[in-house]
Order: sequence, then C-alpha cells, then structure tokens
Amino acid sequence: MKIIDGKAIAAKLKDDIANEVRAMMNRGEAPPHLAAVLVGEDPASMSYIKSKEKSCAEVGFLSTIYRLPETTDKQQLLEVIDFLNNDGETDGFIVQLPLPDQIPVNEVIAIVLAEGEDVAAIGSIAPAGGGKAKAEPPVPATAPTPAVAKP
Repeated sequence: MKIIDGKAIAAKLKDDIANEVRAMMNRGEAPPHLAAVLVGEDPASMSYIKSKEKSCAEVGFLSTIYRLPETTDKQQLLEVIDFLNNDGETDGFIVQLPLPDQIPVNEVIAIVLAEGEDVAAIGSIAPAGGGKAKAEPPVPATAPTPAVAKP
C-alpha cells in the first residue's frame, strides 16, 4: 500500500489552478465566479461556506455568498437559483445543505441538478456512470451539497 501526502497533493492542485486562473486573466478573460447559497445559520454550513470562500480567494476565483434567512421558503430559494442559472457572470454554484425544514430538500436538489451540469460527487444522489443526478428519497440532512456548473 502506498501512502500519499494529501496536503501536498491539494497544495499542488491549488497552485496549478491559481496558475491557470492567472493565465486566463493575462489573456483578458474573467476569472471563474462561483456562488454559494446558504439558508439559515447552521454552524457547520457556515464554516464550510467560509472555507469555500477562502479556497476561491486562494486560487483567484471570484465568489459570492447568498445568505438567506432561516425563514426563507421554497419559492424564495427557487428565485435565487433561477437568478444564478441565468446570471451571465456566475459560472457555477452550490446550495448548501442542510436546508430548513420548510424547504423540501429533494425538490431543491432535483431542480438544481436539472438546471445545470453536475460537477460534484454528491454521494448517494449521484447516478452511477456520471450524468445528471436526481434525488432519491430520503436524502439525509447531512447529504453532500449539490454543485453545478452552468452549461
């Protein structure tokens, strides 16, 4: 069994991505812009989103966090998702789980994945062989966050 240095591999990947982003910008291209949608104030979710924001900054990506109150309903969240799907400045986004009880997680995951291209390993809701994913009830509140890149 070969032991690998995960931290060194991650650092190399980040460095490679940062170099690619700098090259894009030198060619006059905009850096990638990733967004995250956070509903409520779950401490673990807030920490995760903060780490994603930091990672984006480290490699030169733009990032935007959409912080919605715990009282957000399904329709309000879907309006934000629709905006992000149609925003020409945003290249991809995540909707951070868990969501508050009044928002049906499976429906939101299905809508997010139907609208975009699945780019994340999203655990139990990812189909074998890749491709579009759909949520299969029940998806636990601790399920990995769906991430999409816009076509």
